[in-house]
Amino acid sequence: MQFAYTNDGQSQRGLTTRLKLRSLNPEERAKELESHCGASGDMEISKAEARNLQDPTANFHLDCEGTHTSANFRRDLGRYSYGILGPWVVEVPRFPSPTRRQNVVFNYPIFEALRMDVQSPPGFVAVDVKAPPIVESEFGRYALLIAKTPEGYHVERLYALSAVVVPAKDYDALRNFLERVAQADTTRLQFTRSETP
Repeated sequence: MQFAYTNDGQSQRGLTTRLKLRSLNPEERAKELESHCGASGDMEISKAEARNLQDPTANFHLDCEGTHTSANFRRDLGRYSYGILGPWVVEVPRFPSPTRRQNVVFNYPIFEALRMDVQSPPGFVAVDVKAPPIVESEFGRYALLIAKTPEGYHVERLYALSAVVVPAKDYDALRNFLERVAQADTTRLQFTRSETP
């Protein structure tokens, strides 16, 4: 499964990553960028670039391309689905406890903008997928936009967690927001066998 994605981040996490990358020599930086793009035994990265590393005021911007080699795809399938979660998405925080006595404190606000193109497997075409509803609350915002293209799909994921300190009295509302975001992130791209060989 071939993919290309761009991830823009406006948060302390992006600043920390950019500072670390700037301190590395070119060979170490290339390996670190591949790691950020998800390089692993089943993820082959063909492009891993970060723009504007020398600009301390710029957002952390990561461009990646590659192939997911073990995406449970078999050529004898009639339909196939592919989840949007992967190394390109930092999973949202989860709070399994139903109650809380102390405030929830995050290290910093987060804003992530992901743009990803996923190619249809050979012999398959993308089918229309309904995007989940936009999730909005006083703690942040989430939107997942999915567009079918001749090559497969174009996906845009916007996630903002603007709250840093959430009072214990608002814990249920925060959990609800994050659960709805996590549920939306389980959306899968759908492919069906092409009628033309």
